[in-house]
Amino acid sequence: MRTLLFNQSPSVVAYMLRALYPSPGFAHVVEVPALTIRQRDFVFQERACRELSRLCGLEPTRQLPLFFPQVLGFRLVMRAVTDPQFPAPIWNALQVRNHLVQLAPLEVGSQVDLELKTVASRHLEKGVEVDFLMTARHEGAPLWTSQTTFYYRGQSRGGKGDPKRPPALRREECRPLSLPRGGQFSYGHLSGDYNGIHLSDFYARLLGFRSAFLHPHRALGALWSLLPKAHQNSPQELEVWFRGPVPYGSSAEMVYDRDDSQVNFGLFVEDDRPCLVGSLR
Repeated sequence: MRTLLFNQSPSVVAYMLRALYPSPGFAHVVEVPALTIRQRDFVFQERACRELSRLCGLEPTRQLPLFFPQVLGFRLVMRAVTDPQFPAPIWNALQVRNHLVQLAPLEVGSQVDLELKTVASRHLEKGVEVDFLMTARHEGAPLWTSQTTFYYRGQSRGGKGDPKRPPALRREECRPLSLPRGGQFSYGHLSGDYNGIHLSDFYARLLGFRSAFLHPHRALGALWSLLPKAHQNSPQELEVWFRGPVPYGSSAEMVYDRDDSQVNFGLFVEDDRPCLVGSLR
């Protein structure tokens, strides 16, 4: 197990340059390297929280929405997936799932220690999934956790595993919404994710997409204020599947169904297949 310690957020320039290093690919690697990354005394700065609220179309609040630590602490994830020992480049990866658990409230100005670990990998029929677990702690006590799953296309040794499926959606309620335009570089600065598929139409088309599209959690943020349970007190748990690209400025529809314990929701753009599906408990 390698452990990397940081007293400030990892350098974007350094890890984006490392992303250009050649990689052997998962077909030649048995498992992902055991890696732990820790950042001490991470602070949810008011300026960053306000800017993230603006980019997601949310009113700023003192208590952080459940997904804010994921975005603002995402540099640790980027540092892991661009590590020289990681088997495949970030350019081949898509973030496909995120499981967030908030055990206690986090507020603007809160100071925590962040820790990220590689925890699992699975060879599927057409690719490989890799899980990373990030935890925010205060004085050793966990306040928030996030398991992030990346999918690497065409990297498999021919496994037979199946990815975890999202919940079935019932269209009990529907709400139209317009998705944000622009701001991709501002969001990239907050998250440390400068993947070109979110920044440039030209680059996205080279990889087979019709245009650049929203970072996954910015798409989630665009519908966050419409969710019935989004503002409840902790503890709170969210599992979300990112199923397809969400173009900047597109018109969309959010559908959801709910009961006493949870809300299942989906974001649809243009066709009958949801771009995003989630369950908030």
